[in-house]
Amino acid sequence: ALNKFAFMARRLPVVLQVGVKPQRVQPVWVGDVARAVARAFERDGAWGRVYEIGGPDVMTMNEIIHTMLDVMGKRRPVIPVPTWLAKVGTAPLRLLPAPPMTPQGIEFATQSGIVDNGPLREQLGVHTIGLREGLAHYL
Repeated sequence: ALNKFAFMARRLPVVLQVGVKPQRVQPVWVGDVARAVARAFERDGAWGRVYEIGGPDVMTMNEIIHTMLDVMGKRRPVIPVPTWLAKVGTAPLRLLPAPPMTPQGIEFATQSGIVDNGPLREQLGVHTIGLREGLAHYL
C-alpha cells in the first residue's frame, strides 16, 4: 500500500487515505519479511510453524502516511475517503484483467492488524525495524 501512497505523494497535490476510522497496524519492512523466511529455512523446528510478523510500531494509517511524507520530504494534505465511497469507486475496476484495486482490496486495506512478534524474535531471532528506518532503506 505504501507504494500507492508514495506514487500519490510524488505526482498529486494530495494523498488520499482510504477509511476514516483509525485502524491500527504494524507496518513491516520487506527486508525483515525476507530475513524471517530465510531463517525459517535455516532453523530446526521452524518448518511448518506459523509466525506472525509486523514492525515494532503500532500505528494508524494516518500516522503511516505522515511518516512516509516526512521521510520523502513532501508536504501534502491527507484527505480521508470513506470506505464505502472507495468501494464504489473501485467496483468498475473488477472488469479489468488485472485491476489495481477492488472493493475486496479496500476491505482488506482498512482492517486492523496487530501481531505478536514474540515467537518471531525468540525462535527465529528476527527483530523487525521501525517504519521510519524501513522507509529510509526503501525510499
